[in-house]
Amino acid sequence: MPMSNTSLGDEGNRQRFQIAVGDQTAIVEVISAKNKIYAVELPGAEPVFITQIRNADNRLTWVSIPQGQEQLSQEAGARIDERRGLDQS
Repeated sequence: MPMSNTSLGDEGNRQRFQIAVGDQTAIVEVISAKNKIYAVELPGAEPVFITQIRNADNRLTWVSIPQGQEQLSQEAGARIDERRGLDQS
């Protein structure tokens, strides 16, 4: 089912959109755009929650909650950042 292209800035609605993660299409649900918390669901898998934090070097990085899905969080986070950049222009 195609997802709508909604802005990530509206906290009043739970927004969903699709991103490419590897060779699959993931559905992303915005839990909190302000706090950068998202649920990422790949086909046939349970959603993984991801968020952006500062690491020990004070650099922003994407992590999964709970940890263990770092490759997914990094790739999905990069696609979300790209989308946010497009939405804010």
